Amino acid sequence: MKLSVIIPVFNERDTLSAVVERVARVALPGWEREIIIVNDGSTDGTREAADALAGERGGAEIVVAHADCNRGKGAAVRLGYRRATGDVCLVQDADLELFPEDYPALLEPFSDPAVEAVYGRRDFRAAEMPALWRLGNQMISLTATLLYGARVSDVETCYKAVRRGTLETLAVGAHGFEFEVEMTAKLLRRGIRPREVPVRYAPRTRKQGKKIRMSDGIKALWYLLRYRVAVQARAPQPGAARVLVVSSKYPPEYAGSGLRMHRLYARLKAQYGIETAVLASSAFEWSWRTRRYVLDGVRVAKISSPFKRWVGWREGRPPRWIRRWWYALSGLDECARTALWLVRFGRRWRAVHVLGSSWVCGTAVIWAGLTGRTIVREVVTMDSRPDDPAGMRWLVGPVLKRTRSLIVAISPRLAERAAALGFRRIWCRPNPVDERRFYVDWTLREAARASDGRFGAEDIVLVEMSKYIRGKNKALAIRAMRHLPDRFRLLVSGPVDDPDRPLIDDLKGLAEELGLGSRVLFEEGFVERPEAYYRLADVFVFPSVHDGLGTPLLEALCCGVPVVASRLPGITDRWIHSGVNGYTADPAPDAFARCIRAAVELPRQGREAAAKALLAEAGCRTIDAEYVMHVGGVTADGRRDGR
Repeated sequence: MKLSVIIPVFNERDTLSAVVERVARVALPGWEREIIIVNDGSTDGTREAADALAGERGGAEIVVAHADCNRGKGAAVRLGYRRATGDVCLVQDADLELFPEDYPALLEPFSDPAVEAVYGRRDFRAAEMPALWRLGNQMISLTATLLYGARVSDVETCYKAVRRGTLETLAVGAHGFEFEVEMTAKLLRRGIRPREVPVRYAPRTRKQGKKIRMSDGIKALWYLLRYRVAVQARAPQPGAARVLVVSSKYPPEYAGSGLRMHRLYARLKAQYGIETAVLASSAFEWSWRTRRYVLDGVRVAKISSPFKRWVGWREGRPPRWIRRWWYALSGLDECARTALWLVRFGRRWRAVHVLGSSWVCGTAVIWAGLTGRTIVREVVTMDSRPDDPAGMRWLVGPVLKRTRSLIVAISPRLAERAAALGFRRIWCRPNPVDERRFYVDWTLREAARASDGRFGAEDIVLVEMSKYIRGKNKALAIRAMRHLPDRFRLLVSGPVDDPDRPLIDDLKGLAEELGLGSRVLFEEGFVERPEAYYRLADVFVFPSVHDGLGTPLLEALCCGVPVVASRLPGITDRWIHSGVNGYTADPAPDAFARCIRAAVELPRQGREAAAKALLAEAGCRTIDAEYVMHVGGVTADGRRDGR
C-alpha cells in the first residue's frame, strides 16, 4: 500500500526541514510513501525552504505545492489531497507537536479492509498543556459524542489517516481550522467511526508559533452543530448542480475570460454533469431584442442596449454630459431587460458565476442575493472590483458581503485589493492551463518551426500574443527590437475588434519607422492553436500593463518557454522566477531587450522543473476540482451539501 503524508505549512521555515526528515526516516514495512508539502502563502522564506526539499529523500518522493495566498489550513490540506496518489492520506503539521514515529501504530489498523479512518488520540494528561486548551478540546469532543452518537476522544487531532477513496466522497470544503471538525462530522454522518490509537504529544506555546486561538474553539462547537443539522454531505454527483454564467462578453465575441469560462464549464459538464446556461452583455452588438443562440450545446442569451452606440463618442461631440445620459439610459435599459429575463428564466439556476463589470453582471448579482442563490464573483483585470459596475456599487457591494458569496481573484494583487475593500471569502487561484496541450517537449520545437515556415534555424524568435488593445502595450515589444541584433524576429499576434483597427496601423507604422519592417511580423485573428506558437518561440514576451494575470503567460511557462514580462507586483512576479524561467522588467525598451537577451541563455533544466511545478498547481484538473468544491455542491433545492 502507499501512504500520502500531507504537510500544510504557513511560516514554518525553522521546523519544516526537520519534520520532513523525520517523516522520510520512519520505518514503514510494506508501505510506499510520498510527502506533499503545501505552502499556504508563507512570507518568511518557507516557500524557498520547501522548494529546496523537493525530490526524493529516504525512499520517499517529496512533492511541493504552493497556494497563491494564505487561505487557511483546511484549504491547504485539500490542495494536498488533490495531489495525493496514495491509498491512505495522513496530515502532519510542521510544528513538531506530534511524532512521525507513531505512524506504524496509525497505519496498522488499515490491514483490516473494513477500516476507513484512524485517528491519533493525544494524551492531554501527560502533555504540558494549558488547562484552558485542554478543557476546550475535551468540550469539543464531548459535544461531538452527544450530537453524533459515537464516541470520538480527540476531534481536533492533526493525525487523521483516511483512505483516499473515502475522502473523495466527503466533499470537505472548510478553509480554516474548522476543517478538523468538518472531517469528523462528515465521517460520522456517513456512519464511519474512526479507530483511535494513542500517540505522543508535545504542545508548543503561542511564543513558539502556535496559531490556533480560543475563537477557533468556539467556531468548532458551532460547526459541529451546523453539520449535524445540515443536509447529508456528499460529493458532487452528475446533474447535481445548475450554474448560470453571467459575463460582460461571451464567444463568438472575443474575450479571454469568456472563452475561459466556456471551456471550464464544458469540462465540468463532461466530468461532473454540471448544467450551465449563459447570460451575457456585449461591447459591439447592440439590439433592442435579446439575442439567443446555442454554442457547443450551451444556451446563450445576450442583452446589450443600443444606447451604448453613442456612449463612446469622442472629440467632444456630443458634449460629455449628453454621453453620460446615454450611459445612464443604457444602464436602465440593460438592468430592466436583465431583471425580466431572470424572473422569467432564472428559477432553475441555483448558482450564479459572474465575471465582468457590465450592467447585466451587476443586476444578476443583486437578483442572486435577493433570491438566495450562491454567488461566485470573479475579478480578472487590474482595474476591476468585485462590486462593479461603478454605478451599482452601493447595491452590489452589500449583497456580496452579506450573502455566502465567493470572490475569485486570479492573482495575489487582485486578492489583496478585494480584501482591502472588505471582502473576506476570497479564493486566489491562477487561470487554468490545459495539461493535454501545454507541457514541456523539447523535440517539438524543430517540427513547429518547419511547419510554420517563416523562421530559419538561426533566427531567435520572440512571440507576443494578446488582443490588439492599447493596454496590452504591444508597442513596447516592437521598440525593444531596436536594441536586439538582426537575428531576433518578433511575431505579434492576436484578435482585433473593429474599433481597435487603427491601433494595428499605428503598430505597423511604428515598426516601419524604426526600420524593423522585415523583422516584425503581424497576425490578426484568434489563435486556435497557441501551443504551436509557444513551441516555435525562443522567448515569449508579455509587455502588458493591464492584465490581472494573462493566460498566455502561464501557458508559455508550462511549455518551458522563458517569459519576459512587464514587472507587475503580485501578478507577473508570482509565476516568473527571475533567472529560472524568465525575467520581469521595467516597461522600458532597453530594459526589456536586456532581459530578452538573458532569457535566451536560461538553461532548460530549470525551466522544465518550474514548468512541471506550475502545471501541477495551475493545471485544469487541480483548478476544476476546486471549482467543484465551490460550485458543484449546489443541490437541486439551492442548499450546499453540509456546508
